[in-house]
Amino acid sequence: MNRLKICMSHRCVFPKGAFFYSTEKVAELAREIGYDGVEFLPTWTFVWEINCYGKLLAPESMVVSGHRDWRLDRVMEARKKGKSRLLAEIKNKYDWVSPPPSSQCLRALRRFQNVYKVPVSTQWFYDTVNFSPVMLELWSPEQGIDYNNLLIWLKGDPKGRGVVLDTAKFTSWLKENRIEDQKVKVFKNLLPHIFEVHYRSKKRNLIKSMNLGGELRDDSEENLKFILRNGFRGRIVVEFGWPDLDDSLFGLFREDLGAFKRLHTKLISFILSCAS
Repeated sequence: MNRLKICMSHRCVFPKGAFFYSTEKVAELAREIGYDGVEFLPTWTFVWEINCYGKLLAPESMVVSGHRDWRLDRVMEARKKGKSRLLAEIKNKYDWVSPPPSSQCLRALRRFQNVYKVPVSTQWFYDTVNFSPVMLELWSPEQGIDYNNLLIWLKGDPKGRGVVLDTAKFTSWLKENRIEDQKVKVFKNLLPHIFEVHYRSKKRNLIKSMNLGGELRDDSEENLKFILRNGFRGRIVVEFGWPDLDDSLFGLFREDLGAFKRLHTKLISFILSCAS
């Protein structure tokens, strides 16, 4: 991929869009705003479409990647503590808006990938065997692999294995791998393997138990500029949505599409200005 491609995360329209938006409606909204595609999550409507039609209702041209369900974080937490994985999938009120049970999400995502041949991202190294191509979203050695072994793994299959850099987690990943002082060198080593960059917002009062996938930092914009100015020209997925966006423009039933479109038009312009 040698040109900048700006896409929208499915979760930008959560929580309402997780229940009441078809994937076609999500794709239409993204295209109207000016996005090049959508990274889809296995919501209830996503799973239903895959099970009923064997594909999504969204046009294929707008399907750029998939993202593992959030419930897997709960499963992994229970696995580490030796507790019931099923009971752990609903821990607080936010989990009620999460996708279907993680096992159903996995089956749906594998069928989705068989149809669309696009990469799927996951935050857990043990889960990478379930998809090809696969993207490991970097956040901590706790996800099952450290920096040195990550490079070995990536070089073993450059076409089938890649990484996702989350702009709000990149700094904490460097810090936890104790390579924060080598940021430029590390980024250059990862650059050929970056399948996606996730440009992410951060909620000021994010509940700790909701964020199992790494510490969110306040330097998201700084990292976005760093990534673009150091040569990345691939797919950027905008993740400005529930639950870590202050004053979300979507509720379970309400929505403010006018404000949503204005916000995301500005975000696209900002990304392009960082790349120029």
